[in-house]
Amino acid sequence: MEPQLRWTRGSGRGTAQDNSGIRHVFRLFCLAVAAMALLWGTPPAHAQVPEWILRKTLISRTAHRMTFDSSRGVCVLFGGNTSGGYLRDTWEWNGAQWSPRSEVGPTGRAAHSMSFDAIRGVTVLFGGSISGQSAPIHFDDTWEWDGNTWTQRVVTGPPARSGHATVYDTHRGVTLLFGGSVGGSQSQVGDMWKWDGSQWTQIAGPHPPARSGHAMAFDSKRGVAVLFGGRGNSGLLGDTWEWDGTAWAQRATAGPPGAEGTLSMAFDAARNRTVLFCPGPASSGQTWEWDGSSWTLSTSNGPPPQWGNTMAYDSVRNLSVLLGMRSNGVTYLWQWNGTTWQERRLDDPAPRSFHAMAYNPINQETILFGGHTTAPNGETWTRQDAHWTLRSSVGPSARWRHAMAYDIGRGRAVIFGGLNSSLVTLGDTWEWNGSTWTQRQIAGPSPREIHAMAYDAGRGVTVLFGGSNPTGFNGETWEYNGTAWTQRVVAGPSPRWGHAMAYDLSRGVTVLFGGHSASGNAGDTWEWNGATWLQRVTAGPSPRNSHAMCYDAGRSVTVLFGGSTGGGETWEWDGTLWTQRPILGPSPRVSHTMVYDGARGFAVLFGGQVATGNPDSQTWVLGVRCYPNCDQSTGTPLLTANDFQCFLNKYAVGDAYANCDGSTGNPLLTANDFQCFLNKYAVGCQ
Repeated sequence: MEPQLRWTRGSGRGTAQDNSGIRHVFRLFCLAVAAMALLWGTPPAHAQVPEWILRKTLISRTAHRMTFDSSRGVCVLFGGNTSGGYLRDTWEWNGAQWSPRSEVGPTGRAAHSMSFDAIRGVTVLFGGSISGQSAPIHFDDTWEWDGNTWTQRVVTGPPARSGHATVYDTHRGVTLLFGGSVGGSQSQVGDMWKWDGSQWTQIAGPHPPARSGHAMAFDSKRGVAVLFGGRGNSGLLGDTWEWDGTAWAQRATAGPPGAEGTLSMAFDAARNRTVLFCPGPASSGQTWEWDGSSWTLSTSNGPPPQWGNTMAYDSVRNLSVLLGMRSNGVTYLWQWNGTTWQERRLDDPAPRSFHAMAYNPINQETILFGGHTTAPNGETWTRQDAHWTLRSSVGPSARWRHAMAYDIGRGRAVIFGGLNSSLVTLGDTWEWNGSTWTQRQIAGPSPREIHAMAYDAGRGVTVLFGGSNPTGFNGETWEYNGTAWTQRVVAGPSPRWGHAMAYDLSRGVTVLFGGHSASGNAGDTWEWNGATWLQRVTAGPSPRNSHAMCYDAGRSVTVLFGGSTGGGETWEWDGTLWTQRPILGPSPRVSHTMVYDGARGFAVLFGGQVATGNPDSQTWVLGVRCYPNCDQSTGTPLLTANDFQCFLNKYAVGDAYANCDGSTGNPLLTANDFQCFLNKYAVGCQ
């Protein structure tokens, strides 16, 4: 079946109506796809240049909006406001994790409205605002999200506004809109409109008093829209109204306290209750429920007041989902099952430096422990399928400047040493089995910090070198076989701290570079083969400390990034020569960490201290970006028919990704881009 492509060439952004030419191109495109499937099967590998890619995370925000797409079983989130401006990103929550979906569609905004049209299977967005020089700028545009693409519906309708509310009337098949703020003076209005998917129609009064910042939900059991609170022209409101499809009726006068903006409401279809979350009289958030006759305060325990929160009812999992931002600037998601609230922390690990990471190839996950945030940290995080998960806060004491390696033979992550919150240098050994930490009560290296460790897979031992302790620099080599630590009394690198090590799987040696010694920063390269240390070359990265390294098994090179004098440089060691990669990536930093994710073919970098002196929380990956893998899938085969549909969707909305041939003309997107995509698909990915 052909997709309904509602756009034309011209500006490259999809504006006109005649699409016969592009349909012809699409037919040719589909024929080419079929031909490739017959001739080539799975596309072959092809060497490409690696690049740094910043992995996006859900940024903390306020005045965002969310609704539940019942056809696909996901909560859809759009926009909001941050200290850096207004967001235009679309995210989806599947009950376990957030996924970024699009940054093409409505412009950045806050205090807009969103609701899901269950008959047509689209999320409807209207209005919102941004700050202007002297007064807010309101929007009057209507957009629809089908799960892949935002489409602007060019129609006339309600005047521009923000702080309004919409719900989808499942009994009558229309989206209802009420109230909001309009104009530079932010005047409240009390008009009502309905959207049937083709046009907006104003509904004549009488209506509830004018207001903005109110909450609405649709009670599908009784067939009424429920409205509560907001700010009227004379102050805060605490009244409850219902719309039965013909007229408004004021209901209860007793119930939740009057409030605006921080209100959010959803209808719990499993229990036939309208759930309202609002700030309490003090610092607590209150959860109220409306049964159609009266309000009941369910609990004052649960989420604290959230800034500009939004709520949607997940009918697949029978949970009311609340997303808001606390006063500390961190976004939190809470779920209400009708009895208790459960908090789901969404953010990545907090900004930190001097943490440690290792890669577990058995579970195909990156493990992170500790580091320094505003103080030493004792959290254990894992990253799998581009998402971080907080696994434990129980185990080794909070620490930083420690080292970690993954023992593949025994399936254990091993931590040694570090510095605790009392600035005591540690000498303990811990192991993580994937669910719990266990301290090994064994003798070993003396207490130390800023040392380095790597796992020698050929000999089945964890190698430790150097570090700093209360007596100064250390130049010892130790090995841990899972039972005992053994010191290897050998000559090697000078005593140092802040160096980095990685195990070269193809050559069976542990590579060490740099660090800080008694004579200053070092720029030497050493390799440990299990019996001797061999100094290799002196030419390469400048002398530095607090850099990070990992071994890229896909390309058989050791990758180095950053450090005290390295800026934002990326270097690679092939066993003979160091080569600097002229690629842009993370900002300059120190005390970050890197591991190689073998399942996904990426080096993963997290955190570190940046030029401002502050710790960072960005996750970057270094690898070959597979252009034809448009849907960013990770399965086998990597490239499928979904990638063609993804490309078509991006082409339809004028996404810059679809400019495959890199042209700069007008129109920007042409049939050449289709041919370019076919060529890249045929070549495949490494």
